Amino acid sequence: MSDDSVSIRAAGVVPMRETSHGREVLAVHRPHRKDWSLPKGKVEGDEHIIVTAMRECREETGVSAVLGVPLPTQIYPVDQRLKSVHYWTATLDPSTNLVTNDEVDEFRWVTGAQSRELLTYPHDADLVDLALATPQTSPLIILRHTQATKRSDFKGEIDSERPLSVRGYHQADDLVALLSAFDIMRLHSSPARRCLETLQPYAEAAGAEIHLEESLSEEGNAENPFAGVLRLGELLHTVGATVICTHRPVMPALMNGLGGVSGTSDWADLFDPRLAPGSFVVIHRSMTDHTPLIQAVERHSL
Repeated sequence: MSDDSVSIRAAGVVPMRETSHGREVLAVHRPHRKDWSLPKGKVEGDEHIIVTAMRECREETGVSAVLGVPLPTQIYPVDQRLKSVHYWTATLDPSTNLVTNDEVDEFRWVTGAQSRELLTYPHDADLVDLALATPQTSPLIILRHTQATKRSDFKGEIDSERPLSVRGYHQADDLVALLSAFDIMRLHSSPARRCLETLQPYAEAAGAEIHLEESLSEEGNAENPFAGVLRLGELLHTVGATVICTHRPVMPALMNGLGGVSGTSDWADLFDPRLAPGSFVVIHRSMTDHTPLIQAVERHSL
């Protein structure tokens, strides 16, 4: 069943924590529905599905989350309509206490076995099983810069100095919430102005430095496309939540490189280099003996 056929869109998280006796999952009790479930809720207006997941987690727990790997989307009928719920694994800010409210009046941290006994809906328990079986990961995001001023409208002589358009600046602002969801702290960018302006709002919000990468520029790619792939490989092997901001002409080489590393054709469509301005691909990596293993891939547009 396709997500395109749904009329109700929602998003949620499977919050997890590490304890001395293993992983636990947070279940929430909703008194108005008299059920135990996972934090989730409907998309409001035209908000991004990632923003929905983050907002619903804060509203139902009082705590901000950091998203991990995406989990299978749940699609089921509600009042003769189809509803889809997009889920991610998540970790909660350990410095903040859970807060009850009108929607949620009780929380319980439970093991996988306990969650199957407690959760009201079997599909929630299935998600918990998948979440608990997922290794700890770190995201690497490949981002195409947001919409730039058209070349025909740019009066300068050096293309790398071409700025974002008005829409591009708005898109860059929208990216702040999306990159924040993955707690990105390592920022790497082509030196081109349009790439730097794409990351600047997030860099300021996160207090992070933007590292310039000549090999990821259009000029660097034209001179030696393998240099960008090699740099991508280095960043793929570096632990830490990372974003790479680059250009459309650079994408084919990078995506081909990622497809080779993944060792599977399952994500071929997600590694499609055709990304609209401001679109991005999230590669969730685990590390085994300093070797990155791709556990999940997701693709998003603004």
